Amino acid sequence: MESKILEQYERVIKGVGFYVELCDCLQISGRERTSWLQGMVTQDVAKLTVEEGCFTALCGREGKMVGVAVIYAFETHFLLETEKGLGEKIAAHLNRYLIAEEVEIREVTGEWSAMSLFGPEIF
Repeated sequence: MESKILEQYERVIKGVGFYVELCDCLQISGRERTSWLQGMVTQDVAKLTVEEGCFTALCGREGKMVGVAVIYAFETHFLLETEKGLGEKIAAHLNRYLIAEEVEIREVTGEWSAMSLFGPEIF
């Protein structure tokens, strides 16, 4: 086990290593997704271009933080990636604020995974 850890460490330091993250993912779609999501997170998601992402926080009415996430913009939806086990809580929070907006929130954790690349030889 220790030799595998050292081998992975060497890859990251000298070349490229990767880490597959366990995360929960929500898809936010619908005609009003951008304007609605804009009021739900701390970042300006309206400025994101297709395939661009940003780190953000989700807060309740009192300003208490509900969670953090990375939001990616796609042509027809946003993908919200958050910590494993937090997706259900965030989905419930977001659904609470859906009234008449044309927005759909869908759990897509099994359809996506996140991988991080590290090391000097990435590019």
